[in-house]
Amino acid sequence: MTEQTYTRRYGDTDVPIFRPSLRRRLIVFPGLILIKLWALTLRIRIDPQELKKATSIKEPAIIIFWHNHILLAAIAKKKFKRPFRMSAITSTSRDGAWPAAVFQMLGTTIIRGSSHRRGIRAAREMLAVHKSGEDLCLTPDGSRGPIYHLRPGAVFLSKQAQSPLILVGATFHRAWRLNSWDRFYLPKPFSRIDIRFHHISKEKLQEGRTEVESCAFLQSEMNKITEDPLVPPPQM
Repeated sequence: MTEQTYTRRYGDTDVPIFRPSLRRRLIVFPGLILIKLWALTLRIRIDPQELKKATSIKEPAIIIFWHNHILLAAIAKKKFKRPFRMSAITSTSRDGAWPAAVFQMLGTTIIRGSSHRRGIRAAREMLAVHKSGEDLCLTPDGSRGPIYHLRPGAVFLSKQAQSPLILVGATFHRAWRLNSWDRFYLPKPFSRIDIRFHHISKEKLQEGRTEVESCAFLQSEMNKITEDPLVPPPQM
């Protein structure tokens, strides 16, 4: 079965968007079941106070986590329960069709785009979906990296929507690392994962900071809840 594609016109450019084909969905479905069974073997630790604070925010929020932590979306979904439906952005490429298929099966609204392709249109779609009452999930170093380098999208969207942020970080105590640009984490069965949540109010993010200063602040806060030797050192 051939890959399904369609295009969206923006300006003078037709940008191809690769949708998850039936073949991809048929492949992803048993894989998702396997991930859920795998997750049952993992020992996930979350600070109860951090979890309570993150899940009790009474308005749609922007949830950000690093690209190599994407697997947490499937692993910790049952523990992290919010009263709002979630939306996420994935790349328009063929590679982006895989996570799009996974997120769709998890009941997530999918927006296709990136900072490289359909960036402005995708940002408008994200704001519209978010303002309609959905949490928005972002990987601020995706989709091409560099690893742990926070791009300004999360700050821009938070300021435009006047929304709080929920930062998600993790410590993988035993995991394989894939040879990808983000050194993707694949936790080993029966290993432990410590998940951290950190809430940043919309007032805290803005409070007189420029966009550059807000990005530096958010980068610092993400680094604090991420335990990995590849995390960049603090800037002096």
